[in-house]
Amino acid sequence: EPFSAREYAAFFPFGTTWLMAGIKLLFGRDNITAIAIIYALLGASIVAAAYAIVDRIVSFRPELRAKLAWAPPAAGLFLVVYYPLIAIGGYVLSELPFSFCLTLSLLLLLRLVDEPSRPRDAWLLGVVLGVGTLIRPQMLLSAVLLGVLWLATRWRKGNPYERLGWPQLVRVAIPMVLLLTMSAIRFHIHTQRWGLVSENSSINLVFGRCHNKGIYSRRDDQGHGTVRFSPPPLI
Repeated sequence: EPFSAREYAAFFPFGTTWLMAGIKLLFGRDNITAIAIIYALLGASIVAAAYAIVDRIVSFRPELRAKLAWAPPAAGLFLVVYYPLIAIGGYVLSELPFSFCLTLSLLLLLRLVDEPSRPRDAWLLGVVLGVGTLIRPQMLLSAVLLGVLWLATRWRKGNPYERLGWPQLVRVAIPMVLLLTMSAIRFHIHTQRWGLVSENSSINLVFGRCHNKGIYSRRDDQGHGTVRFSPPPLI
């Protein structure tokens, strides 16, 4: 009953849940190995994207390329043996797919700045930003900050962002708007309230302000049961 009102279904971001559902649909409900392989590929892709990001940065100017030719291999080697990246791939959590979307979106942004005439990168950037927002909504803040930076600096000569015009940004925005519209409709179906992705921001604020191990939501007469929330490191 995917269209029934279930408040808890809209409490946390749903992107990782849908990723798991897609893997199970393709490879079998109990195929844990498939999940492990997909997560390993996401982790390896983060390394490759980081290498490509550093390579594009040092290639922006010839003098940088000559001095920092060692930087891309060093970044790749560091991440290959970076234990937190390896370890987090052993858990079905949102951190790894979110990090993948964040790293890939940065690479696509650099590609778009270097070659603004390629619309494919703009469309793909919009998709990655939208999917990343469904996994962890703070991705949207990164996109907003990028927009503010673009508005503040695009008039300065010699600034790389002056290559980006409204047509590129519109292409980026369209997939994001479509994905977030779908998410907002889903949110309304489950809660009968209007929101964007999820409504767990208040509980994150409590954990950020207080040194508590858990938060309890008690049963009431409106159909809500007892639920306990706790950050994974404290469980």
